[in-house]
Amino acid sequence: MITAGMDFGAKNVKVVILENGRIVGKAMLQASRDDGATASLVYNKALDAAGILKKDVNRVFVTGTGRKKCSFADSEIDEVIADARGIVSVAPKVRTFIDVGAEGGRAVRVNDKGEVVDYAVNDKCAAGAGIFVDTVARTLETEVELRFPFLDMGAEAPAGAEHADHGLVHDVLGRVHPG
Repeated sequence: MITAGMDFGAKNVKVVILENGRIVGKAMLQASRDDGATASLVYNKALDAAGILKKDVNRVFVTGTGRKKCSFADSEIDEVIADARGIVSVAPKVRTFIDVGAEGGRAVRVNDKGEVVDYAVNDKCAAGAGIFVDTVARTLETEVELRFPFLDMGAEAPAGAEHADHGLVHDVLGRVHPG
């Protein structure tokens, strides 16, 4: 069985193509004003990477903040449920994890069956968002460790991200170098 999963985030749109549960193709593009075109383009790139034709895909699933804008998806999956399914598939012993996106983050706890037991979402404060984490890491001249590098899609910070959260970065620097 061939399936496609799309994460339609605020910053990036990512697609993974699975054949019998194994990743065979993936692609990522920055989100744009023309969401429908971006969804189609990144989907086609992932299909090309997998060497698979659209007609051979059995199901397309979509999650993320822009999931309503993907007209060709067969099913939508809530972000928390998608997170839980994803972590169970790559790290079955993990029970609690944090997913930090461009504009928010969430902490999720799952049981031994991969069912969501509890979760908390932060979408109100930039300090819980990926752009802020990346900015602080650059400011502190360090890197954010990628726990699952085989899923890395090579994202780059969008233009202007270096100016994001300037006040918070200033606060971090003040704490690192007081005086």
